[in-house]
Amino acid sequence: MGLGPRPMVSGLAIRDYAGDCEDVAALGQKVWTATYGNTMWFPLWDAAFLRWQIGGGALAPALYDGDRLVGTFFSLPHKLRIGSQTLPVGLASWCTVDPAHRAGRSALRLIGALRERHAAHGLALSLGVISGDRASVAHQFWSRYAQSFPQNLRFLFCFGLWVKVLDPARVAAAGVSAFERLGVRVAGPLLRGIPSRPTTGVRPYAPGDLPRCADLLAASTARCNWALQWPVARLAAQLNSAVSQTFVLESGGSVQAFVNIHRLSFQGRSPVRAAMIDLWATDARGAGSARLIGHLCQALRRDGVELVLAMRAHGMPAPALLANGFVPQPAHHHVVALFPRDDVALIEPKTWHLIMR
Repeated sequence: MGLGPRPMVSGLAIRDYAGDCEDVAALGQKVWTATYGNTMWFPLWDAAFLRWQIGGGALAPALYDGDRLVGTFFSLPHKLRIGSQTLPVGLASWCTVDPAHRAGRSALRLIGALRERHAAHGLALSLGVISGDRASVAHQFWSRYAQSFPQNLRFLFCFGLWVKVLDPARVAAAGVSAFERLGVRVAGPLLRGIPSRPTTGVRPYAPGDLPRCADLLAASTARCNWALQWPVARLAAQLNSAVSQTFVLESGGSVQAFVNIHRLSFQGRSPVRAAMIDLWATDARGAGSARLIGHLCQALRRDGVELVLAMRAHGMPAPALLANGFVPQPAHHHVVALFPRDDVALIEPKTWHLIMR
């Protein structure tokens, strides 16, 4: 049974997205809030974030009803090293269909359209993240898809998040469960603390830091079974943009570590202003890691950020996060492989360095 685009009716058509991302953000907020609101935490990306991500050559099939956007499914081409082999891959996300247009297999048509573009670009697979437990709407949809088309989707491994609460009152009010809201309120004074003292040598990233940051990141990811690869031009766009920010730790005139975040809205019962740590790298000594994370948290709090998140992955500095009051959360997020080629060995990695989109 093919999944490619089929003749549309009632004015529906799939074509490559070309716009300013304002409609993508509005569609995501409308659909995701209606679908997942009050049941789980989930990200809501604004137009600035989406322009940053999909403006650089993303595979971007979109479903239109006339001129109105009613569905999206995008994938960002990237490079992934698996063992000693580096493969062209995609980072798939933003699978969204307006509920009024879910009849007629619209979601499958969008998936099929992305699969066609994926094959045309010669990608080995696309990685995606499915959030929520097995009872969630997203998990159930993709589980059914995997059962129907096992060659197109494989569940790989689960991961959790590190969470740092900077504003307990706001995070408690947004909590999904009564237990969660009570826990944040009771533990608020402890959760909001940032024990690591400010330190000299921490400063905002500057363009001249790029070569050193690239070397640090390459050395840090070399130890992982799976790791995204970061060409210098792509890393430059990641480290400094309208929605991302980077701090470096400098000693003796040389950058010893850096931490990179992007800003987003994270939605529970209500939205909170959040930051996600995307990249972290340090030299072999790792001195000052806790102080760098502490500096980051202080700076984000001053900017009104209420919650800081990071993937619980090999690439994150667990001791430095724990020292600054980050709390490990259970593994409620599942990494999946979409459209994997037959020649790609998808053995669960023991260590990995990815980003969450």
